[in-house]
Amino acid sequence: MASCPPPLPSPCRRCYRVKVSSSPLSAQQFLRRGDSSRKRKSPVEWTPSKRARWNHLPDTILVEVLKWIPQNELGVCAQISRQWYRVVYSTGVWEDREILFDFSAFCSIEYNGKCERYEWFVERMGRYVRNAKLVLNLVCSRLRDPRFRGAACRRQQYEVMERLFEGGRLRSLQIDFVPQFNPPHVYMGYCAHQDCTDPVQNFLKKISSNLPGLRRLSVQCLPDWHWELLLRTIPAMTNLEKLEMNHKKHQPFRIVLYMGDVHGMIPAALSNMSTLRVLKLANVDVQDTLWHALANHSGIPLYQLTMVAYTDFNPFSLPTWERVAQKFPSLSVELFFRHGQQRLVLRKSEFESFLRDDVRLKTLCVSQGKLCREIAMIDVLQTVAEKYIDSLETFLFFQSRGQPMVSSKEVELIRRFPKLAEVAIAPVITDKRLKQLAKGCRGQLRELLVRSVLKYMPDANKLVKMEAKEVSNLETVVTRLLGYPWEMSSPAWADRELSGEDDIEFAEACMEQYM
Repeated sequence: MASCPPPLPSPCRRCYRVKVSSSPLSAQQFLRRGDSSRKRKSPVEWTPSKRARWNHLPDTILVEVLKWIPQNELGVCAQISRQWYRVVYSTGVWEDREILFDFSAFCSIEYNGKCERYEWFVERMGRYVRNAKLVLNLVCSRLRDPRFRGAACRRQQYEVMERLFEGGRLRSLQIDFVPQFNPPHVYMGYCAHQDCTDPVQNFLKKISSNLPGLRRLSVQCLPDWHWELLLRTIPAMTNLEKLEMNHKKHQPFRIVLYMGDVHGMIPAALSNMSTLRVLKLANVDVQDTLWHALANHSGIPLYQLTMVAYTDFNPFSLPTWERVAQKFPSLSVELFFRHGQQRLVLRKSEFESFLRDDVRLKTLCVSQGKLCREIAMIDVLQTVAEKYIDSLETFLFFQSRGQPMVSSKEVELIRRFPKLAEVAIAPVITDKRLKQLAKGCRGQLRELLVRSVLKYMPDANKLVKMEAKEVSNLETVVTRLLGYPWEMSSPAWADRELSGEDDIEFAEACMEQYM
């Protein structure tokens, strides 16, 4: 039997102590609680009868079973028997699976162990991988820290992943760049040193040269000075159908990119894309040149556009948008509202200016903090129902703590949307309204997120928290009404008072999930 992948070592105690001591006091307790060395593990005993029973499964059934097993546990399954080893490292188990290569380790011991394990996997199973997600470190090479070796770690992760591109068999690629440190001379963990930027640029060139048949490309948190190179290499991917570009995560305000000729590269990058169908621009302010690119270049079969709408800039007020709306009459738009620098909140007339008649709205995500106090959830629902009742599929609305809870009129309006499949409501909804919403959207909703559920006491005319048994019964009823397993999204917050910061945290987590 061939050798199995090397085990992944645990972080050293020194690096772990440094991580805990350098973290805020509020996070130290969470880090100590999540330490794997403090948990006692009970080994699974395989008796001869159990082992013989699993060994006689047909290969077709075993492949379907292994598809549901997490990626990290498949190496353990390969050690059960020769049949399991042969099936685990077969084509059927890995073709439709998204493989995660996470290099964002904290200490150098765990980082080197991940590189060794991923290098073994790429050499053994790289030809079967079709969908991959990469989480790469952005570490300054001039940073003197014993936990990382700077440029050596950077070159190591890029060399391992470049071997994955050699066959050119990837169809979907997601890349997340994660800054690990924030030294004084580095802004937001990014640096412009040549020995740090050259590996990234060579890595981006390898993607375009070795993956011409790539269909989906997602790039998150790429540093500013690499955007121009990325936009130049994108036209070489002639089969690209979905493009996602995110400047920086958790960016509260609108950004205008002046580093390089980024604005001028947007039309050139989209001009040769004859197969692009989905375009997602998150936290990248390129709307002014984007409308010109879509209106002037023909042959782009675009049908979905996802973008961030800032409160101080309305891209649909530009004259070139009317040309885009005429050219793409069936274009679906997803809007995620964020704060702007010059205007923090929107009035009712300003908010309605985003909801134009020539916009086919598919997703709307807005929180009460972006709107003035005179706009309630019922007003937003009525405005959206008048214009987009046949096109809206995802509705995310997060009220503030001072706003009233979800009423029966709002539930009835939500039930009127025939294509609505995903709903997120915050902060408070009663158990009665939740059952009413689930019953009205039976067989229609794919996902229902609520911030917190309270129980209404009509005798005392007040809201009280639900006990654990009542929460379990509510989850059973809602699961039966919706038709899929449903559970409360925040069970850990049920034992303490909710605050406005918790509402903001829940809203940001939902936006990151959908974006």
